[in-house]
Amino acid sequence: MNGCILLFVKLPIPGRVKTRLASETSDEAACELYRALVEGVLARLEALEVDVVVCYAPEDARPQMVEWLGTDKFYLSQKGADLGRRMENAFRETFFMGYDRAVLVGSDIPGLDAEECMSALRALSPKRASVGAAGDGGYYLIGFDRRNFVPQALQASRGAVPTCSG
Repeated sequence: MNGCILLFVKLPIPGRVKTRLASETSDEAACELYRALVEGVLARLEALEVDVVVCYAPEDARPQMVEWLGTDKFYLSQKGADLGRRMENAFRETFFMGYDRAVLVGSDIPGLDAEECMSALRALSPKRASVGAAGDGGYYLIGFDRRNFVPQALQASRGAVPTCSG
């Protein structure tokens, strides 16, 4: 299978990640929690036999991301004015790189089941996409085969922040 998992990650900067949580604790504590969540999700995904592409923001944060997560990863900067456009561009770049299928997930999902991500990736076909619905009305996983990529499905993310905000 020529597929990958796109992991959306923000550079952990106090005051810029988990800001709603920070209002109840502190910017530093929220940032440390975010770091732990990302590292846990990444470890579970890397245990799979599939390429994991770390899609990071902001665009100029590659050196800091490599310092944090290591040199043995494939990194792709998030490009676009809003979350929907950044997700669309990540899929487009991934397909341009030669992958036939891709599943995108957020990085701060403590209960993320890596095997479920693999099942979603395997299920993709020219006639089938994958969506993992979240309890809050958003989604934590979305995937496409390159032959059925529907960028309009990501438009709902423009202006709203789905669960997979990374």
